Parts: sequence; C-alpha cells; structure tokens
Amino acid sequence: MKATTPQCQSCGKKVAAYHIVNINADGSDFHCCTGCWKKMEKAARPNPDDFHHQLLSSLMKAAPRVTDRESKTIRDHLIQAIDAKMKMIASLEFMDKVRDIADVMTTCLRRDGTIYACGSGACAGEARHLVTDLVGLHKLPARRGLPAVCIVACPTLMDDFSHEDMFARQVEALVTERDVLIGVSANGNSTVVVRALSKAAHQGAFTIGLTGGNGGKMLDTTRLSLVVPSEQNQTIHECHTTAVHILCDLVEQALWHDNDNADPIMM
Repeated sequence: MKATTPQCQSCGKKVAAYHIVNINADGSDFHCCTGCWKKMEKAARPNPDDFHHQLLSSLMKAAPRVTDRESKTIRDHLIQAIDAKMKMIASLEFMDKVRDIADVMTTCLRRDGTIYACGSGACAGEARHLVTDLVGLHKLPARRGLPAVCIVACPTLMDDFSHEDMFARQVEALVTERDVLIGVSANGNSTVVVRALSKAAHQGAFTIGLTGGNGGKMLDTTRLSLVVPSEQNQTIHECHTTAVHILCDLVEQALWHDNDNADPIMM
C-alpha cells in the first residue's frame, strides 16, 4: 500500500518532502513543504554570528576559572569542541545541508540503492560507525537492516594497485548510479578518498563528503558536503560523530515515521 502524498498547509502543494511544526495556537501539528519550512525558519532565526557570539559568551561566563595547566587543557579542549557545535547550531545553511544529506540517503534506500562509506586513517572509524548504525540499529529497537557497505583498505589489492587507488577500484566494482558514496576526511584532501568519490561520481552515484576546515579537494568531487567549522582534527572528528548520529536518526524517522509498522522501503 502506497502512502498518500501530504499537502503543504502553507502553499497548498502536494509534495513528498514535508516537515511538521507546532505553530498553531491550539497545539495541533502544522504540515509544510521544505521550501516553506526554510522560509519560516530563516525568518525566525537571529543573525548566525550574533547568535554564536551570545552562546560563546554565555559559555565562557559559566566555565570555571582554572589556573593549573592540566585543568586549562581540559577546559580549552571542551570549549573548542562546544564552540564548533555552537557554530553549527547557529548556521541555518549547515542545518539545511544535514537535512539535504539525510533526504538523499533516504531516497537512495527507498529506491533499493546502497549507501557506501569510506575514510582513511582516523576517518575510517567514522565511515564504519555510519555503516554500523545503518546496518545494525541506531535508535529504533526493532527494524530491518539498511543496505550499507564500508569500503576498507584491502592489502591484497596493493599487489596490483597503488594505495591511492585502493578505494576507487572497489567503487568501480561495486557502486552504481542508484547508490550513494559518503567520503570522510578531516581536511578534505585524502587522496584515496577523493579518488573514490571522483570514480563514484563518474559512475553516476551521488557523492557526499564529511569534512572540515575549508573543505579541501573533496568539494570538487561531491554534490553535497558537510564542512565542520574548525581547523582542529580532533574537533572535526568529534563533530563528524555527532553528524553521523543525526543523519541516522533522520533516516530512521523518515523510513519509519510515526512508528509505522510498514516498511516503506519495501513498498
């Protein structure tokens, strides 16, 4: 049984992508399309820079004063991580990117595609984390596993191919135009990841990047990239973990909305 397409209560259009907000005086839900939602949210948001400054000022006032080196290191590290996340909270563009990436992942799964992920070094762990939460469980206690594959280093391939082409060779063999490839790189310049994304794009797959700093070379090979506003690798990794949790949460909500027992992927 196919689900009916909801109607936007703002513009009246019937669209598949919609949001539920509580703006009615009686407390009832208000349904609106993505376009109308973005307009309402933008109008309601303060200036991102002002908002971030207010949050950071409040945090610095609340943080205890410390004098010893160890306590200062601990406090500064925590503030650095929180500061990056506050910038993410204050940025409407960042939230839109997260939502758009989740929509792409959901669409891929609805169309019987597979989500692939890859990362090198410490970022390989985040790629595995994403796949584990999709194949296994994130928040929902009982659901079917979602088709996701982590592309990993394969030493035997290095007999015939360079390390930089190791992921790209696997992408060539596995990834199709129905699939999504998510590349993870803290600075966006990991050659093995960038080449894999380039190969996936050439084969028609939708390419997504999780990166930081200025985005690096990855921006040229991805259709959507989530750039963490930080130059510190450890902070970028922590924010990538948060982003993975959010994306998996949004995908689960979209595919099992309102705890519906029907599996929309199978419709």
